[in-house]
Amino acid sequence: MIWRYFISVHVKESFISRAKENLAVAEATFAAGQYNACANRAYYAAFHAAIAALMHFGHTPSIDHASVRAGFIKYLINEEKIFPASMTSMLRQIMEARSEADYSIIGISRKTAQGQFKMAKQFVETVLSTIDTFEYRQMAAIEYKDTIGMNFKQIELAEGVIQALQAAYPEVKHISYSHDPADKQIVWINLEVPLADEDEEGNFRSIGRDLANEITDTYGYDFFVMFHNPLRQISPYERRQTA
Repeated sequence: MIWRYFISVHVKESFISRAKENLAVAEATFAAGQYNACANRAYYAAFHAAIAALMHFGHTPSIDHASVRAGFIKYLINEEKIFPASMTSMLRQIMEARSEADYSIIGISRKTAQGQFKMAKQFVETVLSTIDTFEYRQMAAIEYKDTIGMNFKQIELAEGVIQALQAAYPEVKHISYSHDPADKQIVWINLEVPLADEDEEGNFRSIGRDLANEITDTYGYDFFVMFHNPLRQISPYERRQTA
């Protein structure tokens, strides 16, 4: 329902605001020599940023420390690959410094606080910049005729393939996405492009194959570039569809 969408957006923005606020307080307390307070606020900056990221990418986390960390790693790093694997241990390390600051007998040192603050700042900035980058794709996903259940990372990668092909062949038009009937894990990127002859078709096919293979090797997602050539009576796309 529309009202639920707006409530979700409002809650997400609230966590983003708190992440920024806590990061600013952490910086101020570090400058004041209050290293334990710095570690506490730096952790909550990262924690609130992680909640905002989960909500932004369509997940509804339980607002507790373990669930947020687990959800961020499972969904946004391991499965959807929105954030790099290098962020896997960051929340844990940031929380460990906060726990030492809050519960140990002597608290933490300036060096520990400084390292934790830098890590928390990097985490928050990465999350917020990624949310900003993907913001328009949320609206774009609504406009697509059918994104066939692709996650945001898959949409980003598919868009990258289309843009790379359009750089070499400006006439390329995106028609649709579909699943390979023989293997639902493979996404077909269906395009239309006027190509003069078989050599051009072969070159276009080669570029598309290389782009798709690079995605598979790097991210584990399987894509296949299908194309219709309106300048030829029977296109590679039509031949594959009717085979």
